[in-house]
Amino acid sequence: MSYTKIESGLLLALESPKLDESDFILLSIKLLEKKLGNNDDFPIFLKQIQKQYLEQEYKDALQNILKLCKENEALLGASVVQLLITRAAQVTSDPKDNESRRFYEVLYAEHLESILRKDFDCSIFDGLNEAYNEVRPEYTVNEFTKINTFEEARKLILSFVMLNDNVELGLKAQSATYQKKDRSREELGQILTANPGIIKPNSPNFADNIVPIKKIDKIAIDEKKIGGYSKTNTQVPFVASLSGTTYSLVVVLQKYIDKHKTDTNLEETINNIVMLWTSAYIKEGYHSCKEVIDIFKDPHIQSIFAQANIKLDYAVIEDTHDEFHRAQEYAQGIATKAVMHQELVQKAKDKSEREEQQKQIISCCGDLLKQLNQDPKSKELYPEQLKALDELYKNWNVGTKKNHEFKNECAQICAEIKTKEQNKPFTFTDFINKIKNFFNRLATLGFHKDVFKEPASVAMDITTKLNDALAKIPDTPTTKKVAHGVKKSVEKPIEAEVNHFPGLLKDVLKKTDGTSAELNQDSTTKIEKSVTKTL
Repeated sequence: MSYTKIESGLLLALESPKLDESDFILLSIKLLEKKLGNNDDFPIFLKQIQKQYLEQEYKDALQNILKLCKENEALLGASVVQLLITRAAQVTSDPKDNESRRFYEVLYAEHLESILRKDFDCSIFDGLNEAYNEVRPEYTVNEFTKINTFEEARKLILSFVMLNDNVELGLKAQSATYQKKDRSREELGQILTANPGIIKPNSPNFADNIVPIKKIDKIAIDEKKIGGYSKTNTQVPFVASLSGTTYSLVVVLQKYIDKHKTDTNLEETINNIVMLWTSAYIKEGYHSCKEVIDIFKDPHIQSIFAQANIKLDYAVIEDTHDEFHRAQEYAQGIATKAVMHQELVQKAKDKSEREEQQKQIISCCGDLLKQLNQDPKSKELYPEQLKALDELYKNWNVGTKKNHEFKNECAQICAEIKTKEQNKPFTFTDFINKIKNFFNRLATLGFHKDVFKEPASVAMDITTKLNDALAKIPDTPTTKKVAHGVKKSVEKPIEAEVNHFPGLLKDVLKKTDGTSAELNQDSTTKIEKSVTKTL
């Protein structure tokens, strides 16, 4: 693909009406990389933005992006810089959406796991298992007494949800952060998804990134919670708000730390456990990254680790280039679809307005012709013209006459009527009627200047109005009529396929007996066919 096409595609995506902060950072950096990537200092800038994006320091990232734009306006072009400045000021985030961020975090969780697998130490999780059992032995998941594989370690991490809430209540009570949790307790049932991790069921996805269809809980934000975490941190994808189970992990880690105080690698061990915890929760779709990490950043929780001289790295790694790049492709795909969808919707709206206007004009013309036919004098003086107008109107109404043909022929007939009206002889009866009309106006209006204005005849008045209506008719053809006996199909929402994401998921759903039917019955889980939601 040529450079010009790549740039045009990115500029189009940046015009998306549904662009959020994550999308903007990903797309603007991709555009800047195309234009400024050869600059010596750009790799350092890119690394900084990737780190800020990972840690969701979006405001800092946006400031740095705009600063770079202004410094390189000559290379980027004034129009590009102005577009980025304008869009940066407009973009907002919705915790219930954040699609590109969700996609990125699932990739990031995979990366964390791949790092842990390389140098996996079973003994770490043996010790964690012992601490887990000591905290709440009646809830022990001892199907294994020794951790032998990475999968078993991951299973241990996920089993923490079985711990009794009493384990974590003490820490929660002392945590200012947890008081902001705004997950609704309303039972909403379950929905189906073929998307991994925290990616929403109806979000677009690449064909090679789907998973077997499974059921997940439907969870909503508690809108009544004042100052709630998810409502005040809109850039954080809402999955289940702040992770309460992470407090259970902290309780178990306290036990682990007490038993391994002499371990010289204790800090690294704790950070590896936190890393696996974070990645597992994202991959399982339990929580987004910040919903977990912000628990560890709570001042009270930080003090617990500080007392043991442990500095948490919050599952932050240096190299996130691949995840960032793939998220850029994803963001461009969904943004381009949103632009196309908006365009299609606007076209449909414009078409609907034109058709409605056409209907109104047809109705108006029909009413005027009806009035003309009901006027005895017009029927007497212009029978041929009225017949021609009636025939012309019928042909136009059923679509056999195009708009421009109807306009031209109707205008000619109206001109004939006006000419005849102006040239008709002035009879004594006309004179009497004129005097009579004058005194009628005088009685009605009094001595007003309008009393001297002679009203036009019915024929002149109607043909003038008809000409005014003709001026509003566009030259495009009228819509095709549906033949009698043929049922008109029910109007459907605009549908469009964009091949940025292959439609493999639809094939998977078709092959799943009963499951796809259930999926389609739930309007909240259906994989929509709209441009912004089509796979």
